[in-house]
Amino acid sequence: MRCPLSGVAAAAVALAMLTHGRAPAQSLPAGMAQYGHLVGGTWSCVTRVPATPASPAHQDRSTAVFEVVAGGVVHDHIVAADYSGDFYIGYDDRSGKYWMTGADSLGTNLSLTSSDGLHYTGTSSMGGLVMNDQATYGRDGPNRTEAHEVFTRPGVQATFDTVCTRAGP
Repeated sequence: MRCPLSGVAAAAVALAMLTHGRAPAQSLPAGMAQYGHLVGGTWSCVTRVPATPASPAHQDRSTAVFEVVAGGVVHDHIVAADYSGDFYIGYDDRSGKYWMTGADSLGTNLSLTSSDGLHYTGTSSMGGLVMNDQATYGRDGPNRTEAHEVFTRPGVQATFDTVCTRAGP
């Protein structure tokens, strides 16, 4: 059984660091230019998922495709064998902050913000369960990106590490 958070971790990586579509980087507004290298192509992601009472530690594999949509927002669509999710990342000129939001096939939704587009904090929830969510993203060249995401709630902490590589056009 898939851990509900594993898809969120993969989606968050893809959301912040990947895009589907063929729009060139200059189609992004200035505040979103740091995501331009990710626009276009397909990304393959591997997420290390911690053990839970329902399943042992394991790796999840997913595919991410992204596009720039209205308002210069990056839309991320993630698909795995037993999971899908749609996530969005944008930049608010008035506040000078990046935002991330989305939902997935497990009923999880998230709302995160960042001052630099690399370190996000906020909450993720599934049904009545609300978790603090901290995600840090890194770029290792034009074809590889990583994410480290930590979900916490009283007495529980779950860490997900994801690596995505460009799979092709």
